[in-house]
This record gives sequence, C-alpha cells and structure tokens, in this order.
Amino acid sequence: DALGMADLIKTGEISAREAVEITIRRIEAMEPIVNAISTRTYDRALAKAETISKDTTFAGMPIMIKDMVDVGGVRRTDGSRMMLTNIPAENVMYIDGVEASGMNIIAMTNVPEFAQLGIVTNNTAFGLSRNPWDLSKSTLGSSGGAGAAGASGMVPMAHGTDGGGSNRLPSCTQGLFGV
Repeated sequence: DALGMADLIKTGEISAREAVEITIRRIEAMEPIVNAISTRTYDRALAKAETISKDTTFAGMPIMIKDMVDVGGVRRTDGSRMMLTNIPAENVMYIDGVEASGMNIIAMTNVPEFAQLGIVTNNTAFGLSRNPWDLSKSTLGSSGGAGAAGASGMVPMAHGTDGGGSNRLPSCTQGLFGV
C-alpha cells in the first residue's frame, strides 16, 4: 500500500528512485493489457525522486493523476484528441499539495472524453480502459483509468474525482477503496 511503500523508502530498504523504477516496470508489464494511462511522466518522476525528502508523509511513493487536472509541464488531455498538445504551465493547488506530501507523479490516467458519458472509460484518443479482474468488463466511471491502475498493481494509489460515481463505480467494480 501507499504508506507501506513510503515506509520502505523512509527506512532505506529502497530509494525513491528505485520505487519509480519498480513502478515503471510494473506499468510496462500491465499497461498493454489494461490501458489505464494517457501520459507517462517517467523522466519527471525519476528527476523528482532525487529531491523528495524522506521526512514527507509519502517520501517519494509514485502516484498517478487523473487526466483532468493541471500538472505543470505535463500534458492534460481530458481524454480528447483536441487537447493532445495542451501542456499547462503550472500545477493547480491540489497538485502542489500532492507533491508537498512526497507523492511522485509517474503518469496521467485515462478518462472518457471530457468525463462525458463517464459510465465507461473510453475515448478516441487513448481507447478503452479494461478491468484487470476481467478484461471483458468495463472499469466504469470517469476515473476508470485510475481504478485499472490501482487494481492491476501499477501503483499503490491513484487520484480520481467523483461528480456522479466517477470514483465510486471504478472502485467497487475493481475491488478498491475510493475516496
């Protein structure tokens, strides 16, 4: 889990960089199967791993962010081909808090285009996210990429949002806890 990985980093069993490298290997093994990611931020995460304090709560634990939130210097697409070149200059305050807690952003997760028809995480830019427990089933909700990333073990924690079940539905269909 997220705090367990942070403890491994804090005690020196692994470094924050090794946590990123391990996570990258897991992503590369699982991503072709579940299609949870819209943008990889590996280089950014590897660079940040060297600067994250072990005194933070999460001490460098990798996290994925739903592709509907501005992360400075990282592509935000909202699941739309119209937004493939959109790169916000700055973080929103929420991301500042995520990073201040020691979380390290390793990727952006797939969403339905502009979260419309959010009952299924599918779009023409990145395609359908699949439920890792049964690949013939949907991840549901607009946080479906986040759910698939967590359920497949890519990351111990993924960000999601919920306006009408967008986080709760992927959590319940993939055996996760969603807040």
